[in-house]
Amino acid sequence: MAALPARFLVGVSGGADSVALLDALVRLGHRPHVCHLNHKLRGAESDGDAEFVRKLAGQYGLPVTIKSRRVKADENACRQARLAFFEQVAKKTGITTIALAHTGDDQVETFLMRLIRGAGVDGLAGIWPERQMGKLRVIRPLLNVSHADVMDYLKRYRLKWREDSSNANRRFLRNRIRHELLPLLEREYNAGIRAALRRTAEILRAEAEADPVAMERRTIRGLSFEQVEELRRLAAKTPPAGKRTLEEKFDGDLLGGKLTVRTWRAGDRFRPLGMKGEKKLQDFFVDAKVPRGERGRVPLVCAADGRIAWVVGYRMSDAFKVSAQTKRVLRIRFEGC
Repeated sequence: MAALPARFLVGVSGGADSVALLDALVRLGHRPHVCHLNHKLRGAESDGDAEFVRKLAGQYGLPVTIKSRRVKADENACRQARLAFFEQVAKKTGITTIALAHTGDDQVETFLMRLIRGAGVDGLAGIWPERQMGKLRVIRPLLNVSHADVMDYLKRYRLKWREDSSNANRRFLRNRIRHELLPLLEREYNAGIRAALRRTAEILRAEAEADPVAMERRTIRGLSFEQVEELRRLAAKTPPAGKRTLEEKFDGDLLGGKLTVRTWRAGDRFRPLGMKGEKKLQDFFVDAKVPRGERGRVPLVCAADGRIAWVVGYRMSDAFKVSAQTKRVLRIRFEGC
């Protein structure tokens, strides 16, 4: 589950996915502020959803904000209305992060919707696990979880949820994909189509944000996605052996002017690529199985402000990675034993 701050919002529609997310968050010790927007699209059923969420938040002893706003029966219009509502709650509460309950099945459906309508790499990257939307940081902790897993969770803990009758309406493209296209693809073409499309979206997302991971994947060809990822994991854990030439790409502007190279000092911390928070360098060495006697000989490339940018031979810092916003790429090469 993605890292969450002490205070955050959670969007709860009352459906299976959001009920499971809320329960899981509470079981993990979180106390989020519950948000629910009644779109007024299904009359008494919509009002019933709002009341269900109100009672659910009360059962957990959580703060809740529920508003009603009539919107057009259109997926994009509903999404924009929800985002505007979430931003209003954020402004009122001073909370700038929200957790939403999109699952891996939502990712697959979104990928196919955009493919059918026509989209480039950014569009086919699908739903992002974490992204800044306006003034809100949006986190989707269940994006690698299937809807089937969600249903198992609900049954295991005997949780109740609300069914949205509009999910069966075939006039909506998402519902036709869910009830017609995906079952056809699974039955006639590829029983593992959902996992395949989730992997494709993940690959394209890395390409869209110019993540160094995308470059690593492109250099390893002829293998399955799982084999490529395993090779990447092994490479990240393998210490330098013998004379090697190592190279990394960094955001030059983030690094600053004068760089320095030094070795490990007590108390050193850095932010390993792919992590949202910092980690003690000592703990990183332990996890990477670097022998104690070798830790003091590992070169550390430091940015102009002194922060560690690269633990040479092991991992670069996420704080200096190349992204879509990068204007200057600095390539650093290390040659040695």
